[in-house]
Amino acid sequence: PPITYHTVLSSGSTHFNSHNGCTYLLPGSVTASLSINTQGVAVITIVLRDMPRVLFATTKDKQWRLSSWSFSPNQSTISSQGKLYMLQPKPASRSELQIFQIDPHRPEKNSGFSPSLFPPPKVIAVCLKSMINSLFDFVESDSEILLVGSCDYMFYKRMVVYRIADLIQGRVVHLASIGGNALLVGLRSSGSGIGRNLCVSSKAMPTIAGDTIVRQVPTCAKYLEQYHIGTGTWSPTGMMCAIYSGYGWCTCSLIHHIYGACHCFDDLVGFPLLIY
Repeated sequence: PPITYHTVLSSGSTHFNSHNGCTYLLPGSVTASLSINTQGVAVITIVLRDMPRVLFATTKDKQWRLSSWSFSPNQSTISSQGKLYMLQPKPASRSELQIFQIDPHRPEKNSGFSPSLFPPPKVIAVCLKSMINSLFDFVESDSEILLVGSCDYMFYKRMVVYRIADLIQGRVVHLASIGGNALLVGLRSSGSGIGRNLCVSSKAMPTIAGDTIVRQVPTCAKYLEQYHIGTGTWSPTGMMCAIYSGYGWCTCSLIHHIYGACHCFDDLVGFPLLIY
């Protein structure tokens, strides 16, 4: 069934926008998961960034339902293999964070898909806030969920990457390698229309190095930088955007376009545009 404006508005979400009479969800405001139950019916579960309940429906339903339980939504939510994961402050604790897992809805025999039967989030790991003071976000890499954190995101301090599987076992292990891949974080808050952090191969994108975390420079979002998790050093990401250059062609890499950080044509009017 379609998600209507009334459905989301009645639940308290503000991440709808309207343009030319059409209502749509804002990029980066939705995390969805898809699973197939034992009866072969597809179950879709949706979390909206500022909505305290989960929306769910099957391909046989005519309307969406809301979970009977609620939570404190934030940006740190990811879907993987039909499940949802989120990071939440631990109640009555200023020093700990909890990682929750939301399993797909499983109907009881003869009960159907009742909101009261939707399994509530379960705590799968607890970590100290000192591990990830300011920035924390999830990224999926080779079917593994990674947690990216920073002790001081605004002032270029050391960043860290953990495997959720390690944290579940109580092991706090800083990864020094992610298989030569690069993690693109902060896409939800960038000018990109992509609402999910990405893991990409550095072989496919030669302008970035392997085993790095890529982000926009906090003090100047039109520039990108990368952090090498093995050496603990920051560096620029290859080519730069020739802002207002008047060249008539784009000097940005694909990474700049993924982040919505290309401004090559912002000051060009009436010029032919050549993108290589």
